[in-house]
Amino acid sequence: MKSLLRAASWCALLLVCLPNSASAFAPAHCDFTVDLPQPAHEEVTKFGGHIYSAEHDGNGYVASCSDLSQRVKVTKANVEEFLDRARDGATDGATLISERKMSIEGHPARDLRIKTGDGYFMRLRLIMSGSRLYQVGFVTQPDKADMPEIETYLNSFHLSRH
Repeated sequence: MKSLLRAASWCALLLVCLPNSASAFAPAHCDFTVDLPQPAHEEVTKFGGHIYSAEHDGNGYVASCSDLSQRVKVTKANVEEFLDRARDGATDGATLISERKMSIEGHPARDLRIKTGDGYFMRLRLIMSGSRLYQVGFVTQPDKADMPEIETYLNSFHLSRH
């Protein structure tokens, strides 16, 4: 299981079965909510990003935010470049199965399907809102890659500010 959470945290650093008891999680240091099955473990990155992870029924849940404003200037002209970089970081040592450009609450985003270096399956969404990069991901065994609960979890992510 450590390998599963390590894979989830690794992808979030670039930085399921969703049970009925899942509740909205709104971290103090980030402006989003997401449904988690249990309390999240928080990790602060060396660049000040916040990664929240949880494990339930052999699946890993991860959500994170990073404010890039202290290091770079994100504009409409270069936002796709930052999403490309985040994708490349998430797939370093892994295999990108598919990528779909999308919009989440009016913000540019990517939906990735990844085979991690340890052989797990990960769905990862990257969302840019201003100078903030948000990531929400779900890690599971490859034979569970099409569980509808994955989409339910990913769709539970909402920004508190726009």
